[in-house]
Amino acid sequence: MRPRVGALCLLLTGSLLLLLPASVDALARPHRPPGRVTYTAEDRAWGLQLGRIAKSMVAMKSSCIPDNTVVHSMSNRVNWKLVELQLSGKAPSQPCFMDRFFMITLDKTAFDLCESHPIKVCVPYVRRLRSTRTGYMAGDYVEIVFVKIKSMKAVLEAGVSALFVDADVLLFTVPQLPAESEYDIIAQMERHDWRCDVSMRKKGETDLAKRIEKCSPRSPFPGSNINTGLIGMTPSNQSLQLLEETLQCGMTQQRPAGNQRCLKKVLRSWSNTSRSLRVLHFPSSYADHIWARDIWKSPNMALASYHAHLSGTSEGKLNTLLKLKAKVEGGEGAGNQQVLLKPRA
Repeated sequence: MRPRVGALCLLLTGSLLLLLPASVDALARPHRPPGRVTYTAEDRAWGLQLGRIAKSMVAMKSSCIPDNTVVHSMSNRVNWKLVELQLSGKAPSQPCFMDRFFMITLDKTAFDLCESHPIKVCVPYVRRLRSTRTGYMAGDYVEIVFVKIKSMKAVLEAGVSALFVDADVLLFTVPQLPAESEYDIIAQMERHDWRCDVSMRKKGETDLAKRIEKCSPRSPFPGSNINTGLIGMTPSNQSLQLLEETLQCGMTQQRPAGNQRCLKKVLRSWSNTSRSLRVLHFPSSYADHIWARDIWKSPNMALASYHAHLSGTSEGKLNTLLKLKAKVEGGEGAGNQQVLLKPRA
């Protein structure tokens, strides 16, 4: 029988939970200027908890996740069906994946759903964050998306590499990561011409860097083409400084903006200094709805993941991913195999 993870989380948070007010209204969020992100003593204590969880996870060997690496995501009640779809596939449901995976929950309903799911570790955030079905910039959207930055910062501070997967990313394989020594940050591409990519691969071009150079827009600075829907980082000094400055950007911004805008703002500022950052991109098989929304019109294309980015509300994203999944030849494949999308007749 699976141990009650809720009890584990309550034990780990200990005195942290005693600091939280009892009323629902008080749990909503501390006062802040519109659009600014909060980072309180409770956030720091919560981050230490995440660090301990990450350290305990990497003590276990995994056959599909690199050493010293954990995978995590977050969800509220609105997006929970996306989580269930994401983790229902053969690749992410493997024990080697789930043993290194934890879920951050943003409200009590999501935590209860997580506890009843095969997910082994469910970690409630320190405050209830309001979510709406309209999604983008509604409710506590800005605070929610910066939980990603806070969680990755906490894991890296514990000396562990982190891979974050948005709830609206459908995984067909366990994401393949380079060795820790080869990168500071790796992320899916925000903009890409996948037809160009397919054409180059048909002509025998196997070098990903050359395909990205040819088929992606010119990058005015390293990292300008990243999307944080699928992002991995190593615990290097550069990565930690990047996350610290990104969080500071969110805490001081004058108008609402997501974590990606702040992250790129920091990266742009770094491009004018002597700071160096090793930025890599996942291949085009890690697709984004922005540039791959009609991907099934293409010849057979191997898919590792699909991010339903900007495909509408939570229900719209779910429908997009369900339709995509239905078109995958032979289901989702097995293990780490990439699968092919059936071309539309």
